[in-house]
Amino acid sequence: MDNRPDDYNIMEAISGKYAGSKALIILGGSSAVNWVSIKDKVHPDLLIGVNGVNTVIQNLDFWLCAENMNRSNKIASTQESDRYTRLIEMYQRTGAKIRIVNWKSYGLINNKTNLLKIKRDGVEDPAYPGDFSIRKYGNGLLNGSIYNDTSKVSVTLRTGTVGLQALHLAGLLGCTEVHTIGFDLCFKDTEHHWYVYPSYEADEFWTKSAFVNYKGLNTIYWWIETAKYLKRLEPLLKNEGLEWIDHSEGLLKTEGLYCARDNG
Repeated sequence: MDNRPDDYNIMEAISGKYAGSKALIILGGSSAVNWVSIKDKVHPDLLIGVNGVNTVIQNLDFWLCAENMNRSNKIASTQESDRYTRLIEMYQRTGAKIRIVNWKSYGLINNKTNLLKIKRDGVEDPAYPGDFSIRKYGNGLLNGSIYNDTSKVSVTLRTGTVGLQALHLAGLLGCTEVHTIGFDLCFKDTEHHWYVYPSYEADEFWTKSAFVNYKGLNTIYWWIETAKYLKRLEPLLKNEGLEWIDHSEGLLKTEGLYCARDNG
């Protein structure tokens, strides 16, 4: 009898299903408005979208929302909040061939057809990953290092954003080449996403001091720490045969990270 949790069994079952393939991960940053041109250039085998990308692209191969949405759902249910109503509308949206959500808020989804649940597992330092492998699910999709600056956020976070979990998903599926667009980690003017979606703002979660202008980019400190973590991730990805090529405009390119390439 297999006593391992359902999320482990299901995610391990899809491990390597797309061995040797090429994925395009589409994230929320403003640069992803050009996702079609990147798609036409790199000819991916798989389209992976996150969060509100499903607002615009209905035919994704995989859609991922790794955040626990119980808090957002409670606010949307008990208060008049356009912000949280939009978030829950995003969370309930169908269209992708396979949808993947956080196990803690899996029960909120009405239509569970082709819906998978995942956990997240933190790896503090990619140089010492322990049992973690980009090719295996293990204890959950990859989360980054702890970020708990109480002057910036009211809760403990981990660096990486959903983009990090999407990279792990591509590796788990067996991809050997992954392209990203919309991994900006900054705000372009007043637009925080390339589609209509709630913006980041100072509230009970983020303090005003979380927002900063860094090297000419409007960003948040959590994203700066995320960029540092992504740079430390390079050897781990290379060692396991996953090439990451980024086409975004923003913090990754400004920092000159290994993943940033000429978009021309």
